[in-house]
Amino acid sequence: AFHEVGFDTAFMYAWRDREVVMDMLEDISGNRVNYDYNTIGGVRRDVNDHLIQRMRKGFDRLEERTLYYRDVAIHEKTFWNRVDGVGLLPTPLAKKFGAVGPTGRGSNVPIDVRFNDPTQAYVNIVDSGEFQMVLSDRCDVAGRTVVRVQEVLETIRMCRWMLDNLPDGPIRERVRPQIQPNEVLARYEAPRGECVHYLITGDGAGKPSDKPYRIKVRAPTHANWVSMAECLRGNHLADAPIILAAIDPCFSCTDRVVIVDAEDQTIKLVPLDEMRNQANKWYSENARRVA
Repeated sequence: AFHEVGFDTAFMYAWRDREVVMDMLEDISGNRVNYDYNTIGGVRRDVNDHLIQRMRKGFDRLEERTLYYRDVAIHEKTFWNRVDGVGLLPTPLAKKFGAVGPTGRGSNVPIDVRFNDPTQAYVNIVDSGEFQMVLSDRCDVAGRTVVRVQEVLETIRMCRWMLDNLPDGPIRERVRPQIQPNEVLARYEAPRGECVHYLITGDGAGKPSDKPYRIKVRAPTHANWVSMAECLRGNHLADAPIILAAIDPCFSCTDRVVIVDAEDQTIKLVPLDEMRNQANKWYSENARRVA
């Protein structure tokens, strides 16, 4: 948000403090970007006392800096005047359009998978009664911004709680390489909101397989796009980048393909094998021209 309103100094400060998070992720996974930490059945690496102490120091630093950014966002008039009352999304419309994550909670919609449908460690976190869902009734870009900043503080508290209550035992279960046929729908709370994964295991013919037969991901950005038409309505063109950035869109998450017959304009369903064969045919016929 700081960058979109031209407040690049605060943006670069935040980018500097991002390194604290990157360093912690590198400590526990060995990578700064593609962590490859989670695996089927658990995680790939354990954490020791030294890493835990480093993470605690990192959380202290992040909390201090986040409090600073929250103060800047709320009290710096050059920023607040650009987001106050901009991109309105009333609560009823946020519910109607299915807004998720900070976009929904910034319009006072209590939707957070960690609280609404907790799994794994979040069951214990919610049952502890020490945490609460962050909401705002402002229904504008300012509300979405405050929700995001406040959620960083709440997440830091969750991470500390998890370190304090980290159980002993194996870090992963043994899983058979051939998975039995099944159909699963799972969801979790990603930074942008509810992320849904639909999975069909097996080979599609009722036999086990080491590869999924079908997988579909509904990313939170895809759910929040519908709300943008309402958020943009009645605003200045110069506010469009701010309004769009407020949902933190991931454009690659929303890429979809629709095949339309050029003659009768009907939408066609094309099997993957047919698309693959068409691609191979095209490249074989045009390989020399492409090269």
